[in-house]
Amino acid sequence: MKRNYAVAAAVTTALAWGWSDISGAQTTSPSDEAQLGRGELEEVIITARRHEERLQDVPASVTALSGEGLIQQGILELQDITRATPGLIISPSFAGSAAPAFTIRSQRNYLVNPTADPAVLTYFNDVVLARPQGLNSALFDLDSVQVLKGPQGTLFGRNTTGGAILLTSKAPTDEFEGYVDLTAGDYDLRTVEAVVNVPLSSSFAVRAAGRLVDREGYTRNLADGRLLDGEHTQNWRLSARFEPNDDFSNTLMVSGMSQLENGTGYRVFYVRPTGLIGAAAQPILSDLQNRDFHTVNMNMSPTGHNVDVETLTVTDKTHWTLNPSMAVEAILGYRNTKSRTFYDLDGTPINALTSEDVNDIDQYSAELHASGTIVDGSLDYIFGAYYFEESGLASIESRVNGTPRRSIGDIENTSRSVFAQSTYRTPWISGLSLTGGVRFTQDRRDLTAHSTANGACRLRDPNGLPVPNCSLPLSTDFDEPTWTVSADYKLTPDMLVYLTSRRGYRSGGFTLTATQFLEFGPYRPETVQDYELGLKTSWTLGSTSGTFNVAAYYLDYEDIQQTVTQVIQVGGTTFVTSPVTNAASAYIEGVETDFTWRPMDNISINGFYAYSKPKFEKFLNNGVDLTSDAFIGAPEHTAGMGVEWSLALASDLGELALRADGYYQSVSYYQVGNSNPVTRQRFSYASIPSYSVVNARADWRRVFGSPVDVSLYAKNLLDKEYRVGGVDIVSSFGTAVAVLAPPRTYGVQLRYSF
Repeated sequence: MKRNYAVAAAVTTALAWGWSDISGAQTTSPSDEAQLGRGELEEVIITARRHEERLQDVPASVTALSGEGLIQQGILELQDITRATPGLIISPSFAGSAAPAFTIRSQRNYLVNPTADPAVLTYFNDVVLARPQGLNSALFDLDSVQVLKGPQGTLFGRNTTGGAILLTSKAPTDEFEGYVDLTAGDYDLRTVEAVVNVPLSSSFAVRAAGRLVDREGYTRNLADGRLLDGEHTQNWRLSARFEPNDDFSNTLMVSGMSQLENGTGYRVFYVRPTGLIGAAAQPILSDLQNRDFHTVNMNMSPTGHNVDVETLTVTDKTHWTLNPSMAVEAILGYRNTKSRTFYDLDGTPINALTSEDVNDIDQYSAELHASGTIVDGSLDYIFGAYYFEESGLASIESRVNGTPRRSIGDIENTSRSVFAQSTYRTPWISGLSLTGGVRFTQDRRDLTAHSTANGACRLRDPNGLPVPNCSLPLSTDFDEPTWTVSADYKLTPDMLVYLTSRRGYRSGGFTLTATQFLEFGPYRPETVQDYELGLKTSWTLGSTSGTFNVAAYYLDYEDIQQTVTQVIQVGGTTFVTSPVTNAASAYIEGVETDFTWRPMDNISINGFYAYSKPKFEKFLNNGVDLTSDAFIGAPEHTAGMGVEWSLALASDLGELALRADGYYQSVSYYQVGNSNPVTRQRFSYASIPSYSVVNARADWRRVFGSPVDVSLYAKNLLDKEYRVGGVDIVSSFGTAVAVLAPPRTYGVQLRYSF
C-alpha cells in the first residue's frame, strides 16, 4: 500500500475586502478600516476551532465568506460557493437539484436517504442539518459561511471524513435596522427579500427575515410541455436574542422553507442499442440532438410536481461566561424534513426506470461544552458531550418497466460522543503551538425494513422465503475514536507554517433498498487518516498588499462505502442488487493554493487552484475489478479567479464597483462503474466534461448618497452549454442522462437599507 505521509494543509481563502471580509465572528470596523487605509487588509476572525481567532492563525484548511462578501460576489445560491472555495464541489445529486451533493477533497455524499451518513455535513448556527433536502435555498441574511476541509472528527457535532460547511445567520442586534431587496430577471425571475431588526429593550432584540423566489424553468420537457429547472421557494426566519449582561446570552432561531417545483430535467445523451430500452430510446436521442440544448423528453410525477419539500428548523444557543478562564455553551437543535422527490433515471418517456423518494424525518441534537484559557493565557481548552437522534419514515418507490417496487424504512439513528481538545503555546519556543484533540463516538442504527413489488413482499430470509409480515427489524452499533494532532509555528507575525494529522470516521448502516437477507448485513464505517502541511502568509509591499497560501495533503482512506451493482444467488434464483458495501481502500493526494492581491486602492484580485488525485488501491465488486474507476464527483483540477474594480464617486453620488469571476473544472464522473475492468479505460458517457464559466456584476452603492444600492448581474455570461451531473444506467437499461447547467441568466437587484 502506498504511503506518502508528506502532506496536507490548510487553505485560507478569505480576504476582508474582496473574497471574504467575513463577519462570521467579526471583522475590522469601518472606522478601523479608515485608519488602516484602503490598501491594507482587514483581519478575518473565524470560529473553526469553536472560539474566535484570526483566520491566518488557524492551522486548518478554512475558506470564509461574510454575508456582505456573498452579496458583492453575486453568490445567490448554495452551489455558487463552489467558485469561491478551493477543494469544494456542490452539484445536483442523482435525485436532482433539490438534494444537492457535496464534495470536499474528492469525498462526496452519494445517497440522500437517512440510512446513510454523508461525507460532508452542513451546520446552521452550529446545529447539524443531516439531510440535504432544502439546503439549496439557505443563503439569505447570513453573517458568514465557513468551509472546513478535511476530517472533522473532534470538535463538530457529527463525525465527517470530508469536511463541514458552517452557515451562520445574522443574530439580532441592539440597532433598529433592516432592508428590502427586490430582484427581477429573465425567465420571469422575481425575488423579494426583507429583514427587520427591532431592539425591544436594552437586553432583548428580535429579527425577522424572509425570502420569496419565483422563477420559471429554462428546460422544456417535450413529453408534456412543462418547464423544468425552475425555482419556487419560500423562506422565513425569526430570531430572538436575550443578553442581560456581558457574561450571559441566549439566541433562539426558528426558520422554515417550502419548495414546490417541476424539478430537474434529465436529458438522455447516450444510448447503448443493445440495452433493455436501447432500441426504443435511440429515436428519442436522435430527436434531442437536433433541438435546443435545454430540452428533455422525460416522465413527470403522476402526482403533479416533481419536488415538494418543507423544512422546519429550530436552533438555540446559550453562552455563559463563568469566570475569566471558563465559559459554558449549550447548543440545542431540532429539524423536521418532509420531502417528496420524483426523478426519471432513464431520461425518456418510456417509463423504464423512475423513482420517487418520500421522507418525513425528525432530528434532535444537544451539545454542552466548556472552553477557556488557562496557564497564564498559554493553554486554550474545550471539552464537552454531544447527542444526536434522527427518526422517521423513508420510502423509495421505483417503477421498473412499469412495475412498482417500494422500499420503506422505519428509521432511528442515534449518536453519542464526548470530546476534548487543547492548544498549548509553548514558552520555550516563541511562536510554536501544539494542539491535540480526541473524540469517542458511539453510533446506533435501527431500521425496520418493508419491501414490495406489485404489492407482493420482496423481503427474503436466508432460505429465500418471504419474511413474516414483510417486516424485517435490524439494528447495529459502531464505536470509533477520532483525533487531531498538529503543530504550528509563526516564522514571522505574518507567516504561519503548520503540520497536522486527523482521523475521521463515517458511521456504517443498512441499505434501505435491500431485498435479500445477504444485502441487509450492515456495511462498516469508513475511516480517513489525513496528513497536512500548510503555509499561510500575509504581506504588504509599498502601497500593495495581499496573501498567499499553499496546502498539500494526503489521505489514507479505508473501507470506503460505495453503492455497487451485484448479482447474487438465493435459493437457486438470481437477483441483481445494489447494496452499499465497503468496497475499496484508496489514497487521495492534493494541493490547494490561493492568493489575494490589491495592486491599487481600488482594484482587488483573488484566485485559487486545487488539485486532487484520488486512487483506489483495491476495489472489487462481486469479483469485478473496478480499481481503475474514478471517484464520483471529484474533478482533478479546479481553479477560480475574480477581479473587482471600485470607484468612489463624489460624496453625494455613491460608489461604483465592477466585478468579473471565472471558474474552471476538469472532467469528473458521476457514478460507480465508470471504467472498463479489462482495458481500464474510462467510459466517456459516465463523465461530466470539463467546463469553464464567467460571471459578471456591476454595483452602484449608496445611489446619490441614499441608502439604496442598484446591481446588475449576469451568470454564465458567455452562455456556455455544459453538464453538472447525471445518471448512468447504460449497463442495464442502456441510457445515460445528464443534469444541465443553467444557460446565461441576468437580472437587476434593488436594495433599500434602513
